[in-house]
Amino acid sequence: ISRPVVARAPRCLHLVLGDELVAPNRKPAAGQIRDSNSTLIASLLDGRGAKLIGQRRVRDDLASAKRAAESKGEFDVLLISGGAGPGAYD
Repeated sequence: ISRPVVARAPRCLHLVLGDELVAPNRKPAAGQIRDSNSTLIASLLDGRGAKLIGQRRVRDDLASAKRAAESKGEFDVLLISGGAGPGAYD
């Protein structure tokens, strides 16, 4: 084969929305839950050959999500997860 068809791995940014989320290694206070989505998404992307360029927990508002996405530079795929806890906007 003299001209193989190739493509680079997609660069993915993952935003995890939720005022109630804490890091998986922290003990949640009342009204909080551990962020389990980040670990799951990182593993799924790695298993599919994608490149995770960043993961951020973001407050439950559009402006925070936009700032987080814009601060990470170039990416091909934007993954947003949320609605997993007892937050006011879930």
